[in-house]
Amino acid sequence: MVRVRVRRSGGFAGVPLVAEIDSSKLSPEQAAEIEKAIDGIDFVAQPAPSRPVPDGFRYEIEVWRDADHARLTAEDPFVPPLVRSLLQLVQRLGGARANG
Repeated sequence: MVRVRVRRSGGFAGVPLVAEIDSSKLSPEQAAEIEKAIDGIDFVAQPAPSRPVPDGFRYEIEVWRDADHARLTAEDPFVPPLVRSLLQLVQRLGGARANG
């Protein structure tokens, strides 16, 4: 089982959003898609942005897989492609809700 939570903050309006998915509530195909997306990401060696970007989004991503927990932070426009793919997948499968 995998659970992913994405918190997005920042942006022009500053409205925080949260999207969360739990693989046990997805179809087997969707759960496999999430597993594959997570497997490609190095949660330890994420690059830090070189400078702040006004009105850019900041993403806090947490992943729980069985007993393991991983977390990373990424900021636009410095989001690595594999992380961006996971963000899009979580939004598509889990939706997003305002969290403010």
